[in-house]
Formats: sequence, structure tokens, C-alpha cells
Amino acid sequence: MLPVMYYSRQLDSEDPNVVFMLRCSYAAATVITLLMIAFLHTKVSSSTDADTVVYVPKAAGFMDDPKAPKKYTKSSALKLQNDKIQELIQQTGMSMLMTCGLHYYKGMVMGLAMQSVMGPFGLYENPLVQKFLLSSDKEKRFFGEKTEDEITDEDTIIEMKGMEEVVIRAGTGVAIAAEGDESEDKKDEKDKKDKKKAIKDDKVRARGMRHTLIASEQSLQLTLSRTELATN
Repeated sequence: MLPVMYYSRQLDSEDPNVVFMLRCSYAAATVITLLMIAFLHTKVSSSTDADTVVYVPKAAGFMDDPKAPKKYTKSSALKLQNDKIQELIQQTGMSMLMTCGLHYYKGMVMGLAMQSVMGPFGLYENPLVQKFLLSSDKEKRFFGEKTEDEITDEDTIIEMKGMEEVVIRAGTGVAIAAEGDESEDKKDEKDKKDKKKAIKDDKVRARGMRHTLIASEQSLQLTLSRTELATN
């Protein structure tokens, strides 16, 4: 990614020949992507996995704990593949809209260069391409899904009703996570108490040192007074 960005910045956007070549390469990459999407859509439509029940892992949110037990939603293999096709179409459409818009209105060519390279690479790494075109392993799970036989007691099964998450079956992993969270809370509480105690001890020591300094100052003043009286 970084080397592509670096070399894209070195391109002369004022040279008509460079701009023309970039437009051609981007157009070729886009056509390949659209043809691949059409091919994948045909493969999914002819799939015989409509009755195959799978459990799909819920995508972790930005604020979710990465160590938390996975949550699964019940679906069919065909619906999962259709969802992935729609996701690929949306990503491709947004990429085309942004790249062409920036080039047309702002004259930016860096997007054309980057998408000409990164587009095919992203397509190569797409799970649908891996499943239907590049792999002969029919048992491999390209989307992280599980079958009914592979679901264990530790897995939590949920159902999405709009934006609301409804737990259908809480896995034992949730209970373990809850106990871990509770122990972490106790540890945090103990640390807070230890910090408060340390602060209190520091204040006591500071107060004792202050009293010692005051007593020393008073003793020094008394000694100086006696010395002055003796001198007089």
C-alpha cells in the first residue's frame, strides 16, 4: 500500500500521456472487477447451499473488546454468499464514485493509479473469489462460519432485530468472560485503594516533615536568641 502511494505521488498529473495511460489502466481494472462480480453472482445464484444452515460470526465493532467471545447469527449459506456479493458491489461502487469524482472535479490522478493496482489485489483476496475461483477445498470456511455440528457450548448465538441484539443462547464463554471482568474490576478496585493509601501515607510523611522543619526553625531561633542575649 505505502509503495503504491509513494509512486503515485511521483506521477506527473500535468502530462496528458500519463493521465491517458492511468485512465486506461483504471478502466481495465474496473472492467475486470465488474466482470468478476457478474461471474460470482452467477456462481452464487446457481449454488445448491440454500438449505445449508450456517452460523456467521458477528463483525466486531470499533469499541468491542477483541478478546470477547464471538457471537454468531443463524443464516443459510446462500444468504451469506448473497450478502457478501452485495457488500462487494457496494464497496466497488463507492470506490468508483470517489475515484472518478476526485479525478473529474479535482484532477487527482493518484486515485486512478492506486485503484489500478490495489483493485485487483483486493479482488484476489476476496473470500468469494477464493471460494469459487481459486480454491478446490469445499470444506474450507472462507467467511469464518460454522455449521450446526461445529457450534459448541462456548459460542453465543444471537439474532439481530433491527439495531437490537437479542441473545438466543448464551454460551459458556460469556460466563467465563464475565468472571474475568469481575476479577479485573476487583483488581482495579484494589489498585485504587492502594493508590489512595499511598497518597495518604505521603501526606502524613509530608506533614511530619513540615512539623520537623518548624520545630527545627523554632529551635534555631531560640538558640540565636540565647546567643544574642549572652553576647549582650
